[in-house]
Amino acid sequence: MIELKDATRIYKLGKKEIVGLKGIDLVVKKGEFVVVVGPSGSGKSTLLNLIGGMDTPTKGVVIVDGESLLGLNDKQLTNFRRYKVGFVFQFFNLISSLTALENIELPLKLRGINGNKMRREAIRYLDMVGISDLKDRFPSELSGGERQRVAIARALAKEAKVLLVDEPTGNLDTKSGKEVRGEINGIELGNRVENYSILEGGDIKSDNDIVVEHHYAEKHKIKPGQRIDIYINGKVKRFRVSGICFSPDHMIIFSPEGGLVRDFGVFYCHRKAITKSVNTFYIKVSDENKIDECASALKALFKNKGINAVVQPKDKIFSRVAVREDMKGMNSMADFITPLILVISSFILFIVLSRLVDRERREIGTLRAMGYSKWNIFSHYLAISGIVSISGLALSIPLGFTISMLMMKGWAVHIYGIPGKFLPYELPDMTYVGYSAIFVVAFSILGAFFPSYRAASLTPAEAMRPYIGYKRGGKGTMGRFPESPLSKLVLRDIFGHKMRSISTIVATALLLSVGLVMALCIGSFNKAIEQWFDKRELWDIKVNFNRPQTGIIALNELRKIPGVERVEPYTGGAAEIYYKDKSTIIQIGVLNKNTRMHSFSLAKGSNSNSLIISEDVANRVGIAVGDRVALNVLFGPSFKIKVSGIMQELVASQGYILKNLPFCMGALLKVKNGKVEDVEKSVRRLSFIKSSVRKEELKDGWLGLMHMYMAVVYSMDIVMVILILIVIGVFGFITATEHEWEFVILKAMGYSNRKIILNSLLDILPLSVIGVIFGIPLCLRLTVLFTATFKNMMAIPGNFTFFLPDVIIVRSILMIGFSLLTVFFVTRSSLKRNVAERLRRVFETM
Repeated sequence: MIELKDATRIYKLGKKEIVGLKGIDLVVKKGEFVVVVGPSGSGKSTLLNLIGGMDTPTKGVVIVDGESLLGLNDKQLTNFRRYKVGFVFQFFNLISSLTALENIELPLKLRGINGNKMRREAIRYLDMVGISDLKDRFPSELSGGERQRVAIARALAKEAKVLLVDEPTGNLDTKSGKEVRGEINGIELGNRVENYSILEGGDIKSDNDIVVEHHYAEKHKIKPGQRIDIYINGKVKRFRVSGICFSPDHMIIFSPEGGLVRDFGVFYCHRKAITKSVNTFYIKVSDENKIDECASALKALFKNKGINAVVQPKDKIFSRVAVREDMKGMNSMADFITPLILVISSFILFIVLSRLVDRERREIGTLRAMGYSKWNIFSHYLAISGIVSISGLALSIPLGFTISMLMMKGWAVHIYGIPGKFLPYELPDMTYVGYSAIFVVAFSILGAFFPSYRAASLTPAEAMRPYIGYKRGGKGTMGRFPESPLSKLVLRDIFGHKMRSISTIVATALLLSVGLVMALCIGSFNKAIEQWFDKRELWDIKVNFNRPQTGIIALNELRKIPGVERVEPYTGGAAEIYYKDKSTIIQIGVLNKNTRMHSFSLAKGSNSNSLIISEDVANRVGIAVGDRVALNVLFGPSFKIKVSGIMQELVASQGYILKNLPFCMGALLKVKNGKVEDVEKSVRRLSFIKSSVRKEELKDGWLGLMHMYMAVVYSMDIVMVILILIVIGVFGFITATEHEWEFVILKAMGYSNRKIILNSLLDILPLSVIGVIFGIPLCLRLTVLFTATFKNMMAIPGNFTFFLPDVIIVRSILMIGFSLLTVFFVTRSSLKRNVAERLRRVFETM
């Protein structure tokens, strides 16, 4: 911790006193990152000198890491600076006679690191700041930015408890700063239609202020008060970060180039800091019921004025659409899991009641002999089922609400990045609770009906007879079984309790589906993304121009860049497609008629000089090959065009026009191997380039999104394990109870616990394996249905296989393994009592 109390530093210049710092009180806790902002001469460097033990206060106290610097002698201050403080000086202060590497070795030597290890460590720190290739250069051979980075690496090499930096990026070259890839939005000061909320700091107040969307800020540890440089139309402008914000329009970041980019920033600054023109309006409608009516009126207004505009109600913005599609997927998963759990619960209830009826046969016979009717017996066991199910329902409401809050926090906060204060934690809709109660009671009656009916059907004489658990096998049948008596015991148990065996198989198959469906879905998306970008997207870099180009001059400039093999014009952006009374927002791209930058996979039609749309767009709007649709685009007047083909496109809501336009808004570049980074640097230097993106960045963006979704997969794995423990645990307990007399006999004969446990494992193993065999094809079918719920965001091609052997094998082994583990512990628990105790307990229950 750092603490300053009334810290003052006064310098004497002859008889004149100059106040460098006056009466500063400051507390910095461990782990905090503090930015000191102020004009030149305000005392920032003086403050850092006092904290770093480079200077002493005229009065006041400076405490660092529990040690007061007041009154320390020179040796004590030297040790303090050696072990506790790392300093990045404003003016580098490198040792001019030492190379960059040797400057880094200085603090490493103080830490007791020598020889080759010291050299390796020094290179590592230089590599952290991106200049390990300059390790043998002297400071005089380095640029200002390179020297500053050596100074930063030297401070880091001390691994001190306190790191003090005096304008550490002030001398960095523009290219040395954190490279921002994203979109910058110019907005008005003061009252306006808000599309973001400030989470930290404040809103913009001047042309030099900027607000950073929190996804990017958190990833790069950007805080209010920092300064960042941003390229705008080929020029660099420095901004002060005034605040960090959350925008519902950017819960999932979608770049203007047409895809997800993993490292993508969204920034808001004053409109005048970018341009005097306006290309986007945010409009607040007083009556939300009239949004569509207002949108139609705006379209007509712009059309009459000759302005090309795409009007997007906020619910059609990509981020919100993507989130909605995710929610549909989650609802589909809930719709799938809920009946699955109810079915499994019915199986459990069926088995438990069946066992209870078998154990209470004497009581049933006694009641029947006393004159109780079949209906009395039937309703008795049905009532037991009802009480159990209603008790479970009562417990599930608070438990379900608690779990839903945890899931909401985990999904919304960690996946979408929605701040917790925006999440509504409300009581569940009682309508759903009512429906749930009806289904729970219905399934409990279903599970209890047959055991209750069987109990009611027993005559007094039948019920009084001793219960025989196994059916006698014929000589021919048992003759084919192995000779081992224990093996025969296992097989007779499996075939003698057919309903329990079938229930175990069915439950295993259904449980495997829970763990596999989401894993196969996300795994398939990952595989499809990899294949799509490798085989369909044949370009390496996509660039956007800052204004439409006639094509010849701009494309020729791009072709001159060393490493560029091929250049094709590209125009694209958001568009609205109309057909009859339906419309939707899509991403449209205009490519050369004979493009070599994109390989199409057509489901229907052909890629002639016309429009090709993705299957999800065709299904959503009801378009077929040959239909004429209207397109409202940003890069030209609205027009009608014939749909010549329907394609299997990974990224949904996509369309392409294969036509040579007289102008273009961007270009696609094919680059020689190993030259992508060099070409991209050259591209950014061109004055007419607005932005660029590498194909690999788009691919990483989609894969990054799938990586976030893996949290759901792991949740399903946890659900699967819990259900295995419950279901197999109940079945195992029933089996162990039924076999308790056999355990007593085997133990009395001298069989070890290990042998008996092994026999129980052999009892459950074939049932688990058969359940897995049946569960895999069921799961593959359910995966196809489940994946279809994401079709408005991503679309798996129709000929794609969902069979991922590694995913299936791992989760199948997990399923069987946990089943065996559960039976192991249940049987082991049953065997803990000694033989005499077990004999007494068995006879007590007879």
